[in-house]
Amino acid sequence: MSDKDASTPRVFLARHGETEWTINGRYTGITELPLTPNGAQQVLGTGKVVVGPSKLIDPSKLAHIFISPRRRAQETFLLLFGDESQKALSSEGKVTTTEKLAEWDYGLYEGKMTREIRAMRKEHGLDAERPWDIWRDGCEEGESAAEVTARLDSLIEEIHAFQAANMHGERSCDVVLVAHGHLLRAFVKRWLKYPMEFPLSMMLPPGGIGMLRNASFEPGGWLDEPTLSSTPLLDLRIRPRMNLYTSDDNFASFIIDASISYTNGDPYYSTIYDKENKVTKAFTKLFIDISVADTGLDLVSNVNVTVNTTANEFQFSLANLPAQYEPYNITVIGASQDGNQSYIAETQLYRLPTRSDGGSITKIDSLYGGLMVQDYTTNSTEWSYLLPYSYYVSWDGWLSLNLSNVEYFKSKGYNIIHIVPNAGLANEAFNFTVLNEFLDRCDEVGLWVMYDMRWTYQNLSSVAYQVDIINSRKSMLLWYTGDEPDGQVDPLNATKITYDLIKSVDPWHPVSLCLNCYNYYYEEYSSGADIILEDVYPIAVNTSYSVQYDTVCNTTYGCCGCDDCDGNFEDISTRLDLFASYQDWIGGSPKPFWGVPQAFGNETFWSRYPTQDEEVVMNMLSINHDAKGIVMWDWPTEPDLASVTSDLAKTLVAANVTKFLLGSHTTGLGVHGQKRIDAAAWTVGKQMLVSIVNLEYSDSSAEISITLPATASSIETVAWGPGGWTVGNNGTIAKEGIQGLEVDLILLKLK
Repeated sequence: MSDKDASTPRVFLARHGETEWTINGRYTGITELPLTPNGAQQVLGTGKVVVGPSKLIDPSKLAHIFISPRRRAQETFLLLFGDESQKALSSEGKVTTTEKLAEWDYGLYEGKMTREIRAMRKEHGLDAERPWDIWRDGCEEGESAAEVTARLDSLIEEIHAFQAANMHGERSCDVVLVAHGHLLRAFVKRWLKYPMEFPLSMMLPPGGIGMLRNASFEPGGWLDEPTLSSTPLLDLRIRPRMNLYTSDDNFASFIIDASISYTNGDPYYSTIYDKENKVTKAFTKLFIDISVADTGLDLVSNVNVTVNTTANEFQFSLANLPAQYEPYNITVIGASQDGNQSYIAETQLYRLPTRSDGGSITKIDSLYGGLMVQDYTTNSTEWSYLLPYSYYVSWDGWLSLNLSNVEYFKSKGYNIIHIVPNAGLANEAFNFTVLNEFLDRCDEVGLWVMYDMRWTYQNLSSVAYQVDIINSRKSMLLWYTGDEPDGQVDPLNATKITYDLIKSVDPWHPVSLCLNCYNYYYEEYSSGADIILEDVYPIAVNTSYSVQYDTVCNTTYGCCGCDDCDGNFEDISTRLDLFASYQDWIGGSPKPFWGVPQAFGNETFWSRYPTQDEEVVMNMLSINHDAKGIVMWDWPTEPDLASVTSDLAKTLVAANVTKFLLGSHTTGLGVHGQKRIDAAAWTVGKQMLVSIVNLEYSDSSAEISITLPATASSIETVAWGPGGWTVGNNGTIAKEGIQGLEVDLILLKLK
């Protein structure tokens, strides 16, 4: 990651890594605790990504480093910078250990949890009218907010002295602070000239990094499109069709892309020399050989693909690839006919042993992005597509209250259930006795489970325990780890560490997470998942000013509930399209993206619930922009939203619709006659499914036409919406007038 915008002085905030007391939520001030092994890994992972020459924190550009005297901060400094850099910085007099950065002195509250502190204060006759707030009330026999303010203001004066003469990049003078959670949040408030009691929304978890500049919080982590090449490149890529095969599979296939690009790939020259005929010809065919890298075993040879094509599929036998838990390393070599231009790409192929414990297996189809499962309720060995359609469902607020809710939820048409764990429990997960009863019911009725570890995913021992007891369930579909790890500023390597642990125990199920931010360390956080969800919530929200925090919201500052949003439906399609672009920019294989439509309101930033029409628009707009699953936030929801999404569930998960959405590529369609109509199509054989979504609230009488990728002969069925479309003779469908927020899903017969 390059440091693209370091022209003005910055202050980097580094929170120490995890300790035993950060795990269990005890206030840690003067107590000297070491980092846990996981805490050390958090810091090392962050340092690897952001510290070093030409990275976000370049030691050569630092004016000074201030460190808290506490052991956990000192260890973090050493791990973050490494021996060589820290010795060089120390020898230059650029490192200062200062009590000004020591954590808040908690006094009587040292080592206690919030609930214990509030109980103590109640015994002392305090807080009769309002609960304790450290930012306002300070700590008994410890520091007050005013005392913390005084020492931080003094430190800020020192930093300003370092940076005052270089506010326009005259020379590099970045500053790093290595300190603690409460103290760094207090520092940000004072840097922004806010009083301590100001409700600033900022989370900096153990091992996290933040950045300040010019009295604004600069998050960093922006992923830019790669620099354009002045000449064309051939971007050769390879991936298995399925993310995993098993010993029951006899054949597999590879997907080969050979696109012409100006951002990724190797130089491409458009001509070759035909030695036999002594003529120059166009370079249009790339000859392909695919083999196992370690053994040289040929899997596919003597085939070719057309230059500037994608999704070329080649089947091969698995007979010579015994099932094993380790992946096979695969190499593809592509060459021009004259042999003067060659290209190479690599991937990994998994052929796993078949499960013997009765547990399920979930495959990801990398060609179209959908999930494939076996119907265990009928003991089927056939693989079929599954379009996940559901809600995030409250465990303690609904499910655990009556386990017959499992059957009720299934009856509404939802085919998976995402259970949100209970953060209020000591294990921040579930009562596992009751959970097992719930899972028994899911197994019985065939309701797939999306298992959520949002509160515990950085607690590796807890993750290992949960994966071990859950992964062999028949109804287990996939894991969910980080819930907005980017918005929570979790350590950059946190999701990948947990991903690797899960896969070491359970290689049969994919891992998912949800990203909240428009563009914040996408590559790092997404590396810890097979499936990425986005949660843009654009209904009834003010995206320019936060009443909640009384601040403006812009690209680098403020929280308005929807990061870098405009507050319209297009926020959803834009985010999905951007995530797909980010995945391409980093040179990775395509990942499935799922939508998280808003099904809540009357809280914090959102002044009302969506209407039924708005809910359907958000759902189908996500589908139109290649979302391969829908999991709405959250259940229980309003009765009218439950009703309409139940109807939509029964439409979308039906086999005659799913076979299009997951069995072919999504094609965006051109719409004429009115703006803000979004349309997409999916073609299978001689049929085409078309989705039309009107983003305007008002009715229109305009003549609207939609250009199709193939000519239709008739409309077979209207799966959703009022319909009224007619088939034209010129490869279009048309309609006179359209209702506000109208959504149509129609099946066409092709000529």
